[in-house]
Formats: sequence, structure tokens, C-alpha cells
Amino acid sequence: MKLDMKLLRNKRGFTLLEVLIVIVILGVIAGLAVPVYTAQVEKSRSQEAIQCLATVRDSVMRYFSQNNDYTGATLTTIDYNPNTVTGGQTINFTYTLATTATLFTASAVRNAPLNDAAHTITLTQAGVISRGSAYL
Repeated sequence: MKLDMKLLRNKRGFTLLEVLIVIVILGVIAGLAVPVYTAQVEKSRSQEAIQCLATVRDSVMRYFSQNNDYTGATLTTIDYNPNTVTGGQTINFTYTLATTATLFTASAVRNAPLNDAAHTITLTQAGVISRGSAYL
């Protein structure tokens, strides 16, 4: 009997207070890490959109060299359409192309729920990139 009591007294463990402190610390770290992670994901997605817009620009320039103007260039008539899903990829932006005889503007608008002006990126024929406030 004395031996059993001695074994029980020597057992050590964490108190409830220590466990709660660790949980609070982990909660604070997670609360700080999630917004940073989300911002980095959006930043990488904006780079994806810029890359697609640059490819659209190259394709529209090829269209211009064949037709001598931008009129008639749409995402379906040029040789690259970033709105087409291939290989199970996720489309994070919806792309549009606006043209006149001498100018064009390609735009990428973030898909829902972030589809507002702050999540829009545009590229002109001169290569000028305009970003919404979420990507500055």
C-alpha cells in the first residue's frame, strides 16, 4: 500500500493552467499567421493574373501583326484564352479584352467573393499594368 502511494505522488503532469496558457499562445500565433498567409496567397494569385495578361498581350500583338489593327480581337479569336480551364486548374480570375483599332486593354477581375475594383488588374498595349488597391 505504501509503495502504491509513493508511485502516485511521483507522477508529474501539466496543470490545467499550463495547458490553457499554451492554448492561448497557439491561438495568438494562429491569429497572426492566418492574415499573413492569406495576403501571400492573394499576392501569388495576382502574379498569376499578370502572367496571363502578359500572355494575352503577346497574343493580341500577334493578332495585330496579322490584321494590322486590334478590331475583332477577342479572347476567342486570339490564340490564347485564359478563361479556358485545362488540366483541372482552378481559375482565380475572369479575363476580358476590350479593343479599338489602335488600342486594347486586357483585364483580370478576381472571382467571387473578391470580385470588386480593389481586386482588378489591367494591362494595356503599351505594357502598363494597373492594379487594384488590394494588390498594391
